[in-house]
Amino acid sequence: MSDHFENYDSLVLDANDYLIDSREYIIAYVDGAAYGNHTKGQRFSGSSTYFGPGRSTSSESQSWESSENTNQKAEIRACMLALR
Repeated sequence: MSDHFENYDSLVLDANDYLIDSREYIIAYVDGAAYGNHTKGQRFSGSSTYFGPGRSTSSESQSWESSENTNQKAEIRACMLALR
């Protein structure tokens, strides 16, 4: 595992407005959450990625099926959005 870590302030934008680090790796911030996790009934979840100014994506889901919208699935969905 790498010990490489950079502060957000040290990231720069490349020619396509993606955040990159000193190794020129594209940096993506991801997050997912579910409202009503661990409860019965309707749940809502959302996932989002951020690559830089004007470079973000989001997804939302609504379901009565409790196994469909969980925090974990929302986090994974955010990672999948970043990899697209």
